[in-house]
Amino acid sequence: MQITINKQKIDIELENEKNLGDLLRAFQKSFEENDAALIGLGIDDLILHPNDLEAFMEKPLSEISELNLETILLSDIQEALATFTLPLETLSNQFLDIGVLYQANKDTEASKIITEFADFFSNLSKTISLLSLFPRYFNETKINDEMILDYLNKFSSILIEFENALANNDKVLVADLAEYEIAPSLETLSLFCKNN
Repeated sequence: MQITINKQKIDIELENEKNLGDLLRAFQKSFEENDAALIGLGIDDLILHPNDLEAFMEKPLSEISELNLETILLSDIQEALATFTLPLETLSNQFLDIGVLYQANKDTEASKIITEFADFFSNLSKTISLLSLFPRYFNETKINDEMILDYLNKFSSILIEFENALANNDKVLVADLAEYEIAPSLETLSLFCKNN
């Protein structure tokens, strides 16, 4: 059986591993020791999805020609988060100006900032969610003295209120939320991304 991890062929000596489940459990120990997490798995020409995995756990290794594993390192996620630092600072400053833009009848500029934020925040959220692949780290790490999930849930409720204010064309509430809730939260997230 040929085994690749992140497209690199590896040589491994099997000990008592008889099926895919045994082998994945052996790899899992190594992954945890190296702050890595499995994010993709392929057997021969088949890419397995998490829902399919259970059906293949008992598959004998003798029936597998190729095993392809994809992993991600915690340090890779941390490096990716660091790239969000400056854009978050910039967005925080821009959100402070949304009320001023509305007052100056520059609604298009304000809308542009909000749209850029929506796209950006989607990518940031996906990156932060990857931290959950490392439960020990995820469960011990805080944003502004709150657990990651708690902080993001609180911020999410602010964003829902912001979205509703936009839908109702309530520019006063949009400006207030942008300046007093979202801008400080973006600054906090910037510090988190920088320091983790």
